[in-house]
Amino acid sequence: MQLEEYTQSRANKLSKLAFPETDSDSDIKVHWIRWIAFENSSNVSRQKHKHSFYEAHFVLTGTNGYTVSGGENIALCEGEGLIIPPETAHKVNALNEDLKKISITFTVSEDKNIFSKSTLRAPLYFKLNSEIIADLNGILREADRLDGFSPTIIRNRIFGILCAVIRMEHRSEGSDSPLELPNSDIRIDSAKQYIEDNKNLFLTCDDVARYCHFNTKYLNRIFKAQTGQTLLEYIHGVKQKEAERLLSETELSLPEIAQALGFSNEYYFNSFFKRASTVSPGAYRKMIRS
Repeated sequence: MQLEEYTQSRANKLSKLAFPETDSDSDIKVHWIRWIAFENSSNVSRQKHKHSFYEAHFVLTGTNGYTVSGGENIALCEGEGLIIPPETAHKVNALNEDLKKISITFTVSEDKNIFSKSTLRAPLYFKLNSEIIADLNGILREADRLDGFSPTIIRNRIFGILCAVIRMEHRSEGSDSPLELPNSDIRIDSAKQYIEDNKNLFLTCDDVARYCHFNTKYLNRIFKAQTGQTLLEYIHGVKQKEAERLLSETELSLPEIAQALGFSNEYYFNSFFKRASTVSPGAYRKMIRS
């Protein structure tokens, strides 16, 4: 194994490291990281049990055997790993005196990221490749540093390990197709954000395309394909929604709202609003406040 030298003092630092909560749906929540060696393995449970989180084991030296749900026996040797999914019954059934391993427990938001369709839904055995070793070494180095950046860096390293494991399993299944990308397009997201951030301007499709560095026809074509709306329909929809908010939540006059939304005068604002909602801005304000 090409892992850097590891001492018990480093292990103690790693085991005591607390990870702050994260609000990101696609991030990893780390519960704990532990260095486990034969001399302190008496604390390892040999009863069949399960967890509400993932449990990952990386064997650096020696052997470690497991029995997982369904009676399957898995023997982990040096340079091998195992990820046990949540709610999977398992127990340790063999240890040897040369055993040294790193164990990590974590949860991920499975309904909103790539893990939802991965093989991490079942116990997964894998070899520790150079990518995984590099990330494990990175985790150990951060345990020595322990500054304000360390928890985030370690979470990212664990994310890198999981991605490496999933890729290996994907290839081992004989699939030539890449793993499915998230249903998102930075080009569309960039256009939407620009429109949202500039509701005070009377934007045209050319304005948005120029900002995104795309041809207007091309941007409109991919926008319609991915959103079901033309670019102009989306621009108008955002402006209409903001107009409705200003009418219902503020005391601004109609001329002031027209100016705030980039219209040259109240007449054009009235025409725009009525075309989208079939009532005038004044009538809408009375209706929403009645």
